[in-house]
Amino acid sequence: MKIQVTEQGVIIPKEFFEGIEEIELRRENGWIALVPSQLSNKPRSLGLHPDAIEMSHDFGQPLPDEFWLGNLASVS
Repeated sequence: MKIQVTEQGVIIPKEFFEGIEEIELRRENGWIALVPSQLSNKPRSLGLHPDAIEMSHDFGQPLPDEFWLGNLASVS
């Protein structure tokens, strides 16, 4: 089995991950490791961490041009 390297990244054949539903990318000692994630059969529950995330008051506002142009230093 061959892995193809392109300018956009690495193409890994799907056969390499046969039977694996989810993988995790880890950086270890200068290498990138692909590790199968351990999926849980337990259903997810809502509301386990109430108030853990707070939405910004301006969340729905348009982003400034500096954001889109890559000049994030001037965005406060």
